[in-house]
Amino acid sequence: MSDDDAPGVAFHPPLLVIALVVAGWTLWREARLPFLPEVLARPLGALLGLASFALGLWAVVTLLRAGTNVPTHLPAKTLVRRGPYRHSRNPIYLGLAIGFAALAAWLNTAWFLVMCALFV
Repeated sequence: MSDDDAPGVAFHPPLLVIALVVAGWTLWREARLPFLPEVLARPLGALLGLASFALGLWAVVTLLRAGTNVPTHLPAKTLVRRGPYRHSRNPIYLGLAIGFAALAAWLNTAWFLVMCALFV
């Protein structure tokens, strides 16, 4: 792959995630919008949070072991097709989307589902 093989993203994902979490948190503080029975909210949020973290960690470790760059503004050094990349084109983004679902469940607010849709 060439040195200029950077994806040229319009918004760097960490900044976009931070902005959407702040927006979701602000909306949650103003209007709760619950969507789950209370008994389900925290356990589901915790389970999704663990899944999000595990998938993201697995994806990053796989990239590092392959010797390629993780930050989106840097060029790719190799095409990774093992680990979580066997199943998903971008498991880091998938993990972040699951993280939004985890926040939605944990806080029992549909606002983070809206933020997840905007992220995706």
